[in-house]
Amino acid sequence: MSRWYTLHIKNEILFWFFILALFPLLTLTGINYYYQKSLAEGESKKHLRLILNQKVKSVNNYIEYTSKEIKILSEMPIVKDAISGYTKEFDKNKKFITKHQVYEELFSKILRENGFYDIFLIDKVGNIVYSVAKEADLGTNLINGIYAKSNLAKVYYSSISLLEVEVSKFEFYPPSNEEAAFISIPIYGDNKILGALAVQIDKEKVKSIFSDKEGLGISGEFFGATYNQYGKIVATTALKNNPKAVVENFQFSDDPFLPVYKAVNGQRGEGITDDYLSNEVVAAWGYIPALNWGVVAKMDLKEVFTPISNLRFYSIIILFIVSLGIVIAILMAIKHIVDPIEKLTLGVKNFANGKMVEDVSVDVDNEIGQLSKNFNDMAHTLKSSQETIQKYADELEEKVKRRTKEFEYAKNDIEKTNSDMQKFIDIVDKNVISSTTNIAGIITKVSQAFCDITGYTKEELIGKKHNIIRHPDIDSEFYKELWDTITQGKVWSGEVKNQRKDGSSYWVSSTISPVFNDNAEIIEYTSIRQDITDKKKVEELSITDQLTKLFNRLKLEEVYDTEMQRAQRYGHPMSMILLDIDHFKSVNDTYGHDIGDETLKDVAKLLKGSIRKTDIVGRWGGEEFIVVSPETSLENCMELAEKIRKNIEEHTFKVIGTKTSSFGVSTYHEGDTQGTLVKRADDALYEAKGTGRNKVVTLETV
Repeated sequence: MSRWYTLHIKNEILFWFFILALFPLLTLTGINYYYQKSLAEGESKKHLRLILNQKVKSVNNYIEYTSKEIKILSEMPIVKDAISGYTKEFDKNKKFITKHQVYEELFSKILRENGFYDIFLIDKVGNIVYSVAKEADLGTNLINGIYAKSNLAKVYYSSISLLEVEVSKFEFYPPSNEEAAFISIPIYGDNKILGALAVQIDKEKVKSIFSDKEGLGISGEFFGATYNQYGKIVATTALKNNPKAVVENFQFSDDPFLPVYKAVNGQRGEGITDDYLSNEVVAAWGYIPALNWGVVAKMDLKEVFTPISNLRFYSIIILFIVSLGIVIAILMAIKHIVDPIEKLTLGVKNFANGKMVEDVSVDVDNEIGQLSKNFNDMAHTLKSSQETIQKYADELEEKVKRRTKEFEYAKNDIEKTNSDMQKFIDIVDKNVISSTTNIAGIITKVSQAFCDITGYTKEELIGKKHNIIRHPDIDSEFYKELWDTITQGKVWSGEVKNQRKDGSSYWVSSTISPVFNDNAEIIEYTSIRQDITDKKKVEELSITDQLTKLFNRLKLEEVYDTEMQRAQRYGHPMSMILLDIDHFKSVNDTYGHDIGDETLKDVAKLLKGSIRKTDIVGRWGGEEFIVVSPETSLENCMELAEKIRKNIEEHTFKVIGTKTSSFGVSTYHEGDTQGTLVKRADDALYEAKGTGRNKVVTLETV
């Protein structure tokens, strides 16, 4: 049964004009709309993530700046004199000094310039001997007094115990009758701890960062939240629809799908979701550990998609106008084309019915008119040739019958041979990892097995060189040796590490053979490979520390033996570095073993990025690492250790911030064993840790 559009040429012209004109226009308009919608969604997520990151960075920068400022203050002689004086007076009279003009002016000026809420001097036994604000906490003891469980007491004790700058979380602080956060640092004098300097951060200064709505449009909002003492999520900044949210202790829903719930629970992300008012929004959320706050930046989805809605409206208008124009053009084309074609069609129909001398008259000068003239000429010529053709047709018919039978027999034989050959080729193609290149190294053929192991299709491989799967770990010298061998007409065999399309690596045992022509000239190269990835993984696991991906202790001992034998045999220098992360136990105790593991991984990356190609680095155990430096004098090894120390000291670790390490360096002497060399490095490391840490020490003469 014929389709409706083939029943008449007019219908078919209309149909194909729709397919070739209107349908692509509709398709492109729809694709553009959804592309622009997707683009707007992606850009809005990216924009909100950028705003959130900038504000989080501003908060962290404020905390970091304040930490540096109080560190500078703690080292000022006048501050040391102040805490000594206030402490003596408090010890003598069991009360604090109420007035001291020099100190009052100093600390009041510091408070104004830095925007602090309050400044405290706390003696080494926990007494608050001075504060600028002079609230109810002045004169109390932070170890056994009424505020012993406050966040000020916690941060004071932590800084005194760890001898470092410590920052507290934002928690309710009774003397100030509001949430507050503190930064504390020990004060040293005459090689002993005099006490601690602490500042109370101005909460309003932190909140001012949240009040800036630039870049958030009309419906946008940026706010913070945290858990209160009752385990409820409450606002820590004003909300767009509730400026008194903090005062009124506004509580959010515990819905785990809300951005604020995810943010307060330490998650980061962005997406289209419902907000706490059940509005559909584009949001980005994150977490500020220093404040114990989750933060959210959001905009109403309707506002984000306003340009897209306008685009849809104007696209419909334009599509209607263009469609109307196309339809008018089609109708005019049909009028000037269809009538001549119908006349020609009638003439062809008469010709098919045997009326070969009847001319078709079409009064147009275009291609259809020329076609009509050619048709009339052809009809007359065919009539005169018909009898001759029929004669030869009869003769050919008999010959065709005979030859057809012969071809059928031959066809059956060829098809059977081809079928058997194809089965064999398919087996080889699926199971043998093979490829062929021309003499320039361009791939001309690959097996399906080659495609399966590399992840590339044949179309992606043919026409390329094998460096498409080259792994960056394999240096150029390896491939130079390979090409030197095969270009001399020799067969090359070896193990090669390659890289799949998805970036993962694999190992093969490869044999590459030259192919010669009749003149003994190389015309191409063929390669047969065997997958040995599992074998290599087993070998790597036996020598690798699974956490840091460096050499393990077993491999390091093997390297020692090899390098010491070389040093002993040839009289060349050899040195080693033993390093230990300072106060690493406090990282695990304070932040947990997961953060401790991440710190070890970061140190491993810093080591790999700091050493030379000839150096060997591995994890000796726990937080200890060893660097073996062949062909290296003690002086040069000390320089390398100092470089590594600075790189670790200047690095900012996730969560914990900065960290330092101590180093012991030793060098090989005749008669040394592995144990004696490590022992001298370990003794030097012990000396470094005992004399202040974060230094490079050797017990040998440089």
